[in-house]
Amino acid sequence: MLRKKLFLLFLPAIFIVSLHAQTEKGTFSIGLNAGPGLRYSSNAGYKSLLLNGDLRAGYFLKNNLMLGGEFGLSRLKLTQNGEEYANSKGFHTGLFVRKYFDLKTPKWKPFLEVGAGLNHGELSYYDSNNSQINYSRTTGYARAELGIAYLMNKNTSLNISYFQQANFGKDLFNKTGGLKFGVNFNFDGKKKK
Repeated sequence: MLRKKLFLLFLPAIFIVSLHAQTEKGTFSIGLNAGPGLRYSSNAGYKSLLLNGDLRAGYFLKNNLMLGGEFGLSRLKLTQNGEEYANSKGFHTGLFVRKYFDLKTPKWKPFLEVGAGLNHGELSYYDSNNSQINYSRTTGYARAELGIAYLMNKNTSLNISYFQQANFGKDLFNKTGGLKFGVNFNFDGKKKK
């Protein structure tokens, strides 16, 4: 109940700030992203539902070009032949570059993003003897993302994107794809004269 009241209290501030979000050189950005994804393995024949969310921070090196870092949490449910057989939880950290493109209407900006980093996950499953196995692994990832941002005002934008991610490590390769929804808050980092 308290969360709902706080959200309703701060919601008007998001919409009142100004006319359009900035993607100009010298601007700082912080954001939250979350979304579902489907993950497929090329060697184990399983598929899984992935839920993840991340906190991101970035800086516009020049107009429409942001360099940033991310830290996120994920939850993974694995199925094989239609039956659940494992659960995983973990975190990831990495870097990304996002390029925005201008349209005739300044409130909408498509973007392309690439990123890379490390995943760390804890996998829990039952083997053929019905014994629980706990498994920990760190892997690398590379991701490409295509999306569009709606610039609500000078400081706030909403994003929707589709991503494809490759996860790789020793004796491991799988791919994830899905949607992401996010909100970014941009702050002018330029010194006032």
